[in-house]
This record gives sequence, C-alpha cells and structure tokens, in this order.
Amino acid sequence: MINAISGDNIKRWLSDDELRNIGNLLGINDISVVIFNTDTNEWMTVQGNPANSENIIGAVPSTIGGEINHWVVLRRQEGNDQAREVSSAENP
Repeated sequence: MINAISGDNIKRWLSDDELRNIGNLLGINDISVVIFNTDTNEWMTVQGNPANSENIIGAVPSTIGGEINHWVVLRRQEGNDQAREVSSAENP
C-alpha cells in the first residue's frame, strides 16, 4: 500500500486504514482512496476501485511535487455515474 501521508503531514492526518475504518463505522462501506501524483499528472489508486465505488476519498498535494495537504470526499449518487464533492478538508 502506498503511504499517502508524508513529511510534517504524517502527524496531522489519519492513515489510509484509519480513514476506511472510520468510514465503515459510519456506514460508508464502499470506499476508494486515490492520490494525485504530480510527477505523472495522474490519479493513483491506493484502495478500492474508484471507477465504481460509491465513495471516493481523494488526496491532493498543495503544489506540484508538494506534500498532500487537501482531502476531498466524493459520493456517487444513485442513478448518476458521476461522483460529486460532498466535503473537503485542507491542512493549513
């Protein structure tokens, strides 16, 4: 598994496993975790299948080559193949 959290952010964010466990406790069972890789300009899948998961957690770096500082949660609505943002958090 890819460690999405690095540098100073490692103390500020939950691990990938902790994010999934909290989601499962809240009844959010179908979760994918993705990270934007600025080196390749592509999304990398850390957990699950974002193409058909109901919920997607996306980790976004602050700048090109920067550390992860923003998390976005997307939820796919019934009858709609596209996911939409339902919440986000930014690390100052």
